[in-house]
Amino acid sequence: REHPVKVRVSYQKLLKAWVLNQVHSKPRKARNKKYLFKSLKATKFFQTTELDWVEAGLQVCRQGHNMLNLLINRKQLNYLHLDYNFNLKPTKTLTTKERKKSRFGNAFHLTREILRLTKLVVDA
Repeated sequence: REHPVKVRVSYQKLLKAWVLNQVHSKPRKARNKKYLFKSLKATKFFQTTELDWVEAGLQVCRQGHNMLNLLINRKQLNYLHLDYNFNLKPTKTLTTKERKKSRFGNAFHLTREILRLTKLVVDA
């Protein structure tokens, strides 16, 4: 059974394009699977160590305390004190302007509460 001319021409064009693509494409090379963790471990920036959870918790608390203190100092709020139980207390009676300036966002306080919980678990 004969196809109409229009169909034959479109099939020929499709075939021509397919053959051209096959001729001009390079054969695929088999890529070796790269393991992310192994390649990261080979660098000096990522190293592994054995740590018990108490020690890890203490490190998280110390680094979290440093981070929050850096944020407090960045806003130049030296009248606010963050104690080691992650309570944020003013060191003097604050003026209205200082109270407005010392408002932190939700992320700061959420981080503070998570770190406080971590410290409670580590200390128990």
